[in-house]
Amino acid sequence: MNRIILFLVLLITGLFLTACQSRMAVPTQPQSPNFVFQPPSSNAIKTDMAIGILSPSAKGSLFVQNYSNTAYETFRINRSDHASASRSIQTFLTSAQTDLEKILIAKGFPTAGSYASFDDMTYSQKAQATLVLKPYFDVNLDVAKPQGFSRERIATISGFLSFELVEPMTREKIWIKRLQIPPLTKNVPRPKIDLFGEPKSVVVGNQLQMSLINPTEDTSLQDDALIGILNDFYAITMTKIWEHFDPVELAQLKSQVMEVRQKSQYNRK
Repeated sequence: MNRIILFLVLLITGLFLTACQSRMAVPTQPQSPNFVFQPPSSNAIKTDMAIGILSPSAKGSLFVQNYSNTAYETFRINRSDHASASRSIQTFLTSAQTDLEKILIAKGFPTAGSYASFDDMTYSQKAQATLVLKPYFDVNLDVAKPQGFSRERIATISGFLSFELVEPMTREKIWIKRLQIPPLTKNVPRPKIDLFGEPKSVVVGNQLQMSLINPTEDTSLQDDALIGILNDFYAITMTKIWEHFDPVELAQLKSQVMEVRQKSQYNRK
């Protein structure tokens, strides 16, 4: 009996010291979204083909519209942090539109502006644009369950990007390109348990009332893991786009645009 009591005392003491050490640990600097791409070079030859850019369309479990279904199962992000995570993912898409414009300019194509959709473009804006770029991001996030006593899970991002260059007056598709993004794998730490979480009052029977500890989970590491994966994936994605946007190939599309316009009711001289 005494051995059992001693064992319980040592166990409780060990848990207490572990919790104290985790609370006394020096916090690490949280990661911030870094969704910026700088074109590595600039084409000396400029064209007269102005290209507009629409906001990226997104689907797949990584992005905002489906993110609420996977957040709690993957990164265990609580409700207070979910809005912040969603904003980071939306910033990912907004930054992609900005950097796509930078890539086209560096490739030698003047910008015809950025727009949320075709409906936000006026007639004159469409007339001035030779083409309009419609980007699509289809990216999924999967997190494998930890094996054994491991405190880490493996998160994998995979998917593809597709782009359409459209004649803006007729909305005729002139060019379509699909890029497969190689899977990106990261280790994701599991949530830490805070033994000194919110107190919880309980009643035993009709008389005895005591206060118990309701353990809480620290989600900061999971939030950092999400932002870290997004930062790495963004850099890989924009580099892939830069490598596959060939200015010679795009410049050859102008003759097709002129042919489409000549055959349409929007023919203008």
